[in-house]
Amino acid sequence: MAVLLGVFFVRHFLAHPAVLPAAPPSPQLIAAQRSYRAGNFALTETIATAQLNADVRAGRPQDTGLLLLRGLSRVQQGDLTRSAADLVEATRRAPDLSDAWYGLALTRRAQGRLVEGAAAVARALQLNPDREDFRALAATLPEHFGVRTHVVRSTDLQMPFIARDGKLRHADGQPIDIRGVNMGVALPGKFPAEFPRGKIWDTWMNQLGAMHANVLRVYTILPPDFYQALLRYDRAHPQHPLYVMHGVWTELPPRNDYRGSFERDFRSEMSRVLGVIHGDVDLPARPGHATGRYDADISAYLLGFIIGREWEPASVDAFNTLALNDKVSQGEYVQARSASPMEAWLARNMDWLISEQLRRYHQLTPIAFTNWPTLDPLRHPSEASPQEEAALRAARGEPRNDPVRKAYGEDAVSLDPLHVVATALNPAGTFASYHVYPYYPDFMNHDAAYTAAAGGNYAGYLRALLAHHGRMPVLISEYGVPSSRDIVHYQNQGQSHGGHSEAEQARIDVALDRTVRQTGLAGGIVFAWLDEWFKRNWMYLDLERPAEHVPRWSNAMDAEQHYGMIASDPAGEPPLCSPASRSMRPVAAAPELYALATPAALHLAWRTQGSTSELLLDVHPTPGDEFQVKLGGETGRLLVNSGYRAFKTRVVGQQTYYLYDPHAQPVRGAPFVPYVTLPNIRRIGRDGAVYPAQTNEPGRLRGGPPENPRSRNLTQDFCTSEGWTHLRLPWTLLNVTDPSSHLVQDGRPAARGQDDTVRIGGISVHLRSGRLDTQGTVTWADWVTPNYTLREKPVYQALKAAWANASP
Repeated sequence: MAVLLGVFFVRHFLAHPAVLPAAPPSPQLIAAQRSYRAGNFALTETIATAQLNADVRAGRPQDTGLLLLRGLSRVQQGDLTRSAADLVEATRRAPDLSDAWYGLALTRRAQGRLVEGAAAVARALQLNPDREDFRALAATLPEHFGVRTHVVRSTDLQMPFIARDGKLRHADGQPIDIRGVNMGVALPGKFPAEFPRGKIWDTWMNQLGAMHANVLRVYTILPPDFYQALLRYDRAHPQHPLYVMHGVWTELPPRNDYRGSFERDFRSEMSRVLGVIHGDVDLPARPGHATGRYDADISAYLLGFIIGREWEPASVDAFNTLALNDKVSQGEYVQARSASPMEAWLARNMDWLISEQLRRYHQLTPIAFTNWPTLDPLRHPSEASPQEEAALRAARGEPRNDPVRKAYGEDAVSLDPLHVVATALNPAGTFASYHVYPYYPDFMNHDAAYTAAAGGNYAGYLRALLAHHGRMPVLISEYGVPSSRDIVHYQNQGQSHGGHSEAEQARIDVALDRTVRQTGLAGGIVFAWLDEWFKRNWMYLDLERPAEHVPRWSNAMDAEQHYGMIASDPAGEPPLCSPASRSMRPVAAAPELYALATPAALHLAWRTQGSTSELLLDVHPTPGDEFQVKLGGETGRLLVNSGYRAFKTRVVGQQTYYLYDPHAQPVRGAPFVPYVTLPNIRRIGRDGAVYPAQTNEPGRLRGGPPENPRSRNLTQDFCTSEGWTHLRLPWTLLNVTDPSSHLVQDGRPAARGQDDTVRIGGISVHLRSGRLDTQGTVTWADWVTPNYTLREKPVYQALKAAWANASP
């Protein structure tokens, strides 16, 4: 510790000489400064002590600069107690000496007295806010909050919004045409709790306002900068403000018991959310949570609460059994009627939140709990439970047991918002909030009533949902499709989970938005604001390892990463056949082949020779090539060494599965085979109907024209233009599990227990195209922090146009 602090202090004072009280420096002070900067801390202490003692004997005031230097010298030598005494005295004698406060902060941190250290560095920053070294130290300490003055609240009831007669409304009854955006905000290289800070929030508020959005859905507490930027925007745009739907986040409880300590923690989070919204709380640092002083009161723009997360059916079912006799909640503001134990639990906690807001801030706000089709109150004849489907298989003479299928019971248990309702004392009311995507669960595709519905399956489901809820407002709080390369679940009308260009994403999202509006629902909130690299989809999560590196790279195959209206493009990512693609680096030993490895893909380019091209790629340390690519005209195909298939087949009865193979390893001389996945498994409905499986071959490569840099198309893999061919291969398609650290899938026995990966030096490429026959190895540097650019996707402009003439 002393050595590290010594280096830090020496650098600090070489770069930033201490600003001492105005007085001619004594020879002793000059000598002490010189020895300190030379790293001779014992000599510095000796010089300072001799002069300070002489000052005391002579009855003179001690030299504050020498006191500061002695304190700093002592901490270098591990004498933290006497160092702190010197620095405390220096701050007493010279309260405006920022370096003394800074030194004291470092000493307190070394002592483990972090709160005191935070207070000291806060004072240093107050005196000298432009010092980056002060800011760097502050980032390692808890946030310091000064004395808090709480605003005196009006005793009159505040109720800006109400939920009534199928809509969310202003207090005067005027309906709000909800044009909402879910605020996913994790930037590349970051996990969700590593929130953006600063002026980016003002930029985003202006972009959201410019697209005519009027509601932001927030899942959890964001940093103070978000609320301050929102308040600034709304005050500047009183005729067209941005309202907020605010969540209270929680994970699922251990052992599925929502009572006891889990419920207490959930209510503590509710209390924090109330303080944040009303600008009335300081939140100290907690791992995985936002922190800071919240002083922006946005309560006038709080349209509603949506508590919780997408509750898992198995967890809800288990709790209903645990709390079998706990079905009543006679809250003062929210009650449960004819309810299940989970519905009663939700009612109790919604009542607690409303009661607490009224007690502390004299405000009532519409409230809902998070719900989704998996827990809807409707009956779906095509969606057999796992037990029912097993019986149906047996009745058909098929094996009853299916050890592979992961059955989730998508129609086994319900949460009905009509069982959780506002009392007469709560005129703000309750509403229903559903996340509804067009492609899942399977009954969205299979139920005959939805398939035959005018406007397609999605419209049919929304109409059924609306009919059940009657006059209760129904908000579709998530909808949308991603612009990823690969499909992970098919939908009847092509509104699938992935496999869309950005232009197709825009068309589909506008169509979904139109369907929500025409159905007569309370409105919709599109998912999501930003493409987020940290996300993982069930299909490919085993090929995204290690998990802690996932935010470092963008997986074109992963649907979850590409819902955004704002793209997070790797910096310098070349569109297909753009001028940038022809300026890529030549591959070593293969100067006629050009390559670029980015956080999104392996790019290869060459001068076109003939009508077809073949590439062999050696990705794994095992000798031989693991992948073969053939291109011709507008089509192509990637094949994989049969031993190195990420997904291998397993047959159970009438179902052929394509399952992730953790033991995949290349077999020298094995044939090349197609790369196949299984987005939709075979199902048997309660109605006895058989719904066939749907497979996909991500190895099918698509050609096309040069790519529009403002409207990217990840479903296109190559193009030929102006005598050049440009091929873009997503990392996952090559079994690269982490390009940032050169890791690939490795199923060899020696690799097991080591995350089943192996580090490679590069990827060898052998290209044959007409007369061109060349080979070399593509290499790239590791990275930790990715560079990126943010770009408005076509869906942003499409929704902007769709919402332009909407009512306020």
